[in-house]
Amino acid sequence: MRAIVQFCLRFRVLVLLAAAALGVVGVLSLFTARYDVFPEYGAPTVRIDTEATGLAPRQIESLVTRPIEYAVNGIPGLAVLRSQSVEGLSVVSAVFHGDTDVYRDQQLVAQRLAPITKALPPGALPVIAPLQSATGTAMNLGLSSAKLSLMALTELTRSTIRPALLAVPGVSKVVIFGAEPEQLQVQFDPKKLIGLDIGLNQLTAATAAASAVRGAGVVDTPNQRFVLTSHGQAPTPAALSGSLVLRRDGINVTLGEIAHVTKGSPPPVGGA
Repeated sequence: MRAIVQFCLRFRVLVLLAAAALGVVGVLSLFTARYDVFPEYGAPTVRIDTEATGLAPRQIESLVTRPIEYAVNGIPGLAVLRSQSVEGLSVVSAVFHGDTDVYRDQQLVAQRLAPITKALPPGALPVIAPLQSATGTAMNLGLSSAKLSLMALTELTRSTIRPALLAVPGVSKVVIFGAEPEQLQVQFDPKKLIGLDIGLNQLTAATAAASAVRGAGVVDTPNQRFVLTSHGQAPTPAALSGSLVLRRDGINVTLGEIAHVTKGSPPPVGGA
């Protein structure tokens, strides 16, 4: 302590200049600091709430939450992505790094969600809300594997690899060549349709009804609530083939009798 006092007395001018410099820095920091009556210590967060009335948690997870996560994942500045799927509601929270603008983050999230809104269940409309008040190069990714099919590689690339690449600073777009997303295909026979006097609109309506997702609601008891889940959706070609198209003269005509139902990928479309 005596050594400090002796140093300050010997170098009085230096100590006064240092104190004055610290005072100036403090005043400048006061005017440039981000503060409020109730300061926000959390990272900028954008929450996406999507209501899908009647759907069970598993249906919410697969039909709403996952598509939103796939779309939002990879946004520049994204740090953590959290989600919660409950009965009739999907909540996805995108947490960004502290040096980003929350309103710009909200705009980026809205741009990513715009293309997938029509693919969500009927009536499911994402509501984006901020919780706190780049120029890049394109990268092409090619994958090949002897053990995995192209459909499995496509799903792996879209869900894991593509979001990881988009999160890399400087990467603005990831193009996947040769992708084969999985889908159920109904390959109908025109002669059978004409022979049974069935129109293409009837076939389309029956296929859509067989693969639709509907909410079943809940049953309340004095002790708890039971969530009802409808299992009418056809997840496999065999289940879709057994779907009823029409009933005529006491005879049921199924989809498999007039069409070939298989699992495949959409026809490739070139970029030329």
